[in-house]
Amino acid sequence: MLVIFSKTTRGTTCLVCRTMSINNTSWRHHYLPQFYLEGFTNDKGLFKIYDVEQDRFVKDGKWFSTESYFFEKDGNTLTVFDEKDDFLEDKYYRDVDRKTAELFNKIKSSKTGSNFGLTDGDMPLFQYFIGTLFWRLPQNYINLNYILQNVDLTKIGFFIKHENGNIVNDTESGKEIINSPNMFKAMKFLLPTLLFPQVVDCRTPLHVQQTAIGKALPALCSDNPIIFQDSILPEIYKDDFILPLTDKLIFIRGNKLNPNCLTSVRVDIDLILLKQAKKYVSCTDELYIRLLNKYYEHNYSSIEEVKAKVFSRVLEI
Repeated sequence: MLVIFSKTTRGTTCLVCRTMSINNTSWRHHYLPQFYLEGFTNDKGLFKIYDVEQDRFVKDGKWFSTESYFFEKDGNTLTVFDEKDDFLEDKYYRDVDRKTAELFNKIKSSKTGSNFGLTDGDMPLFQYFIGTLFWRLPQNYINLNYILQNVDLTKIGFFIKHENGNIVNDTESGKEIINSPNMFKAMKFLLPTLLFPQVVDCRTPLHVQQTAIGKALPALCSDNPIIFQDSILPEIYKDDFILPLTDKLIFIRGNKLNPNCLTSVRVDIDLILLKQAKKYVSCTDELYIRLLNKYYEHNYSSIEEVKAKVFSRVLEI
C-alpha cells in the first residue's frame, strides 16, 4: 500500500513532501541526465542544438555545455503551502543517476568483452534507469496523463489516503488530487517503481553493442532517445528497445544480436532519434543533420519503416 496524497482542511497535501521552507531549491531539472549527455559531445564536452520545430540550429550553431539543454525549469519541484521542495530531484533522481553513472563509467572503461563489463547483477539497475528515463521525457507526458485519467491506479499498488489512514472515496476530492501538478510529478517518479515487478516476467536478455570501430560518426542525441518498435504506449520493462549510450555504443533488449551490427545501422538509429524528437536534438556537426534529412527523404516513407529495418539488422528476427 502506498500513501502519497491526503485531503486536509488546508487543501491538497502531498504526504511525500517535506513541508519545510528551502531557500536554495534547484530549478534546472534535466530529463536527460548530464552524465548521459556526456556520451554525445565533442572532445571539449560541447554540442550544438538543433531545434526540430524551427528547423534550425539554436543561436546560429553556438556550442553548448551539457548543463544548458534537455532540462525543464522546476520539472521535479513540488509545491506545498506555497513553498517549493526539490527533494524528488535532489534526493531520488540524483541517487538513481549517480548509481547509473557508475555503470556508464564501467562500460566506458571496458574496451571490449561481454557487455563491456556489465554483469547480470548490474542489469536490474540499468532496467530501472530506463524506466525512470522514459517517464522523465516530456515526449511521454501524454502517456502519463492517460494513465492518471484512465487507469485504475489501485491495480498497480497506488492508493490515495487521508492522514487518518482512510482511503479517499470522494470522487471530486480524488479528481482534484489526480489533476494536481504535484500528483503528476510524483507519479512521474513513482511509476518506474510501481511497474518494476514486470521485470521479473521478462526473460529477454540485455546487451551492450558496439556500432562503430575507430572514428565514429558525428555524435547525435535526441530529447526522445529510447527507441521502441511500438512507440504509442510500450511496456517499458518488457518490450524490445534500443538506447544509444554513446556515439559508439547502444544498449539493447532483444533475444539474439546480429553480430554484424556496426556503423551502417548507426546512421538509421540516428535518423530515428532525429525524427522522433519532440523539440531538440544535439549534434556535433551541423552537416550531419542535413544529410540525415536528405537520406530520409530519398529512402523512407515513415519512421516505422526505419524502425523495422533497424530492429531487423540489430536483432536476428
